[in-house]
Amino acid sequence: MNQWEQAEKDLASLIGGSVTNDLVLQYKDVDVLTKDYTYSVKWQSQVSKYNSILFETHLINTLDNTSMNGSFTSCEADRYAIKWYDNNNKVVWGIFDTQLLKEVIDQGDWKFQYTNTKTNNNNRRERRKYNSTKMVQVPPSSVINSPAYLTGINTAQYKV
Repeated sequence: MNQWEQAEKDLASLIGGSVTNDLVLQYKDVDVLTKDYTYSVKWQSQVSKYNSILFETHLINTLDNTSMNGSFTSCEADRYAIKWYDNNNKVVWGIFDTQLLKEVIDQGDWKFQYTNTKTNNNNRRERRKYNSTKMVQVPPSSVINSPAYLTGINTAQYKV
């Protein structure tokens, strides 16, 4: 099981939900279901190293420069859950209202990051039409202290 699948299972266990295998829901970036809400689950391994959470806004075809919305932009889940490890190797979860989080990201003046050439080439070898990704970089404290933040685990260190 990869780290993303584990994050989905972990969240489902934490909130009393279930991981969905429904492809229609997965294409809407819905990973976990409860009676009341749908959740998109993200695992981010570099948050502590770069003090940034990455939000995938666009997928890009570097051959013809066409693009489409990325997973964050097209996400239709009610809640957006992000798992990472802090500098003390403790698990951190941030759970956000997806619509409010999109507003926070849209209104901010954030830096952008793109996948590197090696990743783009690997994606092309795998015959992915969109082989590059544009991501918005946001410090964890900015989203933890935003109106989009609902709850979390080990997030006190990011509160202002």
